[in-house]
Amino acid sequence: MFDPHTLDLLMSHCPVCEKEFGYSQTFGVHYCDKCFRLDEYGHRQGAVDLRDFVQPAVEPDDPEAVDFITSLIDPYSTRRDQLWRLLPADLSELGRGSLFDAAIELSKLIDRDIRTFRPTGTAADTAKGIHPKSLELVGRAMLDWPHGLDVLVGTVQEFASKRPGFFGIVKEFGTLSNVLWSRTIPPMIQDRMRACLTSASFGQNAKSVRRVENRVQVGVETSTAIARKYGLCQRTVSAMARAGKLNAISLSGFRAAPLLIEEKSFQQVVFERRLRSNATQIAKPLGIPKASALRLAKFVFSSNLLSPDTPDLIQSCVSVLESIVQAAAEFATPFSGGIPLKDALIAVCYPTGDPWCSLFQGFALNKLPVVLVEGETSCTSRIRVRSLRDLTDSLSALQQKDGEDEFSNIVQAAIVLNTHYNNVLGLQRLGILPKQFRESDIYAACRMVAFSPEVIWRLSRIGIHVVPTTLTPFMAGQGIEPLAVSPLGNTKIWRRSDIERLLDAAQ
Repeated sequence: MFDPHTLDLLMSHCPVCEKEFGYSQTFGVHYCDKCFRLDEYGHRQGAVDLRDFVQPAVEPDDPEAVDFITSLIDPYSTRRDQLWRLLPADLSELGRGSLFDAAIELSKLIDRDIRTFRPTGTAADTAKGIHPKSLELVGRAMLDWPHGLDVLVGTVQEFASKRPGFFGIVKEFGTLSNVLWSRTIPPMIQDRMRACLTSASFGQNAKSVRRVENRVQVGVETSTAIARKYGLCQRTVSAMARAGKLNAISLSGFRAAPLLIEEKSFQQVVFERRLRSNATQIAKPLGIPKASALRLAKFVFSSNLLSPDTPDLIQSCVSVLESIVQAAAEFATPFSGGIPLKDALIAVCYPTGDPWCSLFQGFALNKLPVVLVEGETSCTSRIRVRSLRDLTDSLSALQQKDGEDEFSNIVQAAIVLNTHYNNVLGLQRLGILPKQFRESDIYAACRMVAFSPEVIWRLSRIGIHVVPTTLTPFMAGQGIEPLAVSPLGNTKIWRRSDIERLLDAAQ
């Protein structure tokens, strides 16, 4: 939303507490009702003056069109009458209220999702979140009536065909076709819009040919084709889609529309069913529990190390898992005392640079056993333990990069830091990093993690493994011996149960 006179964007949430404005307390129209301070007498006063937060202004490409829409409800008669003279005589008969309702409804229909459309309701219900660009298109269409609607339909048709997830008539004209049964738009505008849509429909190829072209999408098949390809009943496939197990799209513009299903999601469901039915056959050669084997196999499929078209899929899956288990065994070999194979699998959950990274990292995220590693360990040529030094090296490289040092989202920060986004997200969940954080905040977080064993454990529970330099004396002071020690003595692994029992006793 924006101010129609100054074109400044309006705030709906407090920039300090990030809560939506309301009427719980009254400090003045320019104060947040949630933030307060106590004066010298102990009375509550407004603490956040919204006038101190300057908002950017909207810069429309067609200011006259936006001014016309906003002038329909302008309280000043001078500005209202001045822009009303620009309107063609045919539309001036409808009145300002009807035109404003029609303008708001058309603006919402331009970029509205078909799944959220409701033919009932008033303009006041849908006035929130309208993009100024939509107001420009609708305002210009009204000022250039009746040919302005032809331009509006052509503009919407141009970018509607590029939007994913829409098919049929909505793929051609977006949700603008819903104007034909809207109760808010006057009949005169509906009739003209119907003529524009009809003209645009027959202005290019035949409608039936164009509809088929618009339904084409890579990786999507109808439920009938999916059922025939995999030898299943169509009702079974449709029931799985209705239950939310498959990514499905229903064609719009038809009463009994076919169901489009993403084949990748269906392949994953079929793959998991085959895994469950052959769990013993997979787990027995590996010597690990069936539950762990199933989790490993799912990560193999999600990392594209295997495809559903692979001949003898189960045997191929066993071969890939054997190589993973062998790599974990190579990691466990240099340690004295022996490490359980399931713990060895978790200890190598931070390789980098190849598809194995998502496999091993998924172990901890999937709530499999977790171990803490101190020191740096080179496991194999492609697998190594992620340490705190790796993270600090990434931060040092980041200092040499040009540009802003503030990250607006965790994915961007994770890519720059060469780490998984769950690591950054976990630091935010623990309150170590704020929502908007800088490079210096990450350094401070690393120092905090390095000197707080309890925080180390909390991080490990959500899949973050660090290497503190003070963990050894802390564990030795508590009388806890490591599970295994490397030959050089620079790497130690402790049991998860010992650390958990220690923290529970401390609480």
